[in-house]
Amino acid sequence: MALGHPNRWKILEELTCGETRTITELTKVAGCGYDNAAKHLQQLYRAGMVVSAPGQRWLITATAGCASTPSTPRAWVEKG
Repeated sequence: MALGHPNRWKILEELTCGETRTITELTKVAGCGYDNAAKHLQQLYRAGMVVSAPGQRWLITATAGCASTPSTPRAWVEKG
């Protein structure tokens, strides 16, 4: 389950602002190490919730459906 870990919620919530973030920036948000954040991002990527910014492998952004949500990732999931 893509949102089965609190750190993934934190990461996705940060990305719903619509701006791109580096993995290093997201480690600070989630309070975890680089490798751990990368694994969380892989889960979110596989679920279609995040993508790499065009031409920028290490810049991450929420997908259009996720970033357009006005409130939180939870609202996006419930919107289904």
